[in-house]
Amino acid sequence: MKLKPKQFIEMLKRECLSVRLFCVEYGMTMAELKKMLNDNKELDMEQSEKLIYMFGAKNMKSCIDWEGINVRCPI
Repeated sequence: MKLKPKQFIEMLKRECLSVRLFCVEYGMTMAELKKMLNDNKELDMEQSEKLIYMFGAKNMKSCIDWEGINVRCPI
């Protein structure tokens, strides 16, 4: 799964109140999060499942770069 950085950060701020808090819960540093979003790195299955579990499919729907993974939004 690939993420749209701007939408993901907006959703994080809306749902978590803090990007730093998300990083602690997700088990990554702020630098790793910035690198992941700037490089538009594709997440593996475990990371994707964890994000969808944390925020729910409805919240994640707008954050996923569907065109980047050549999939039509199934939701």
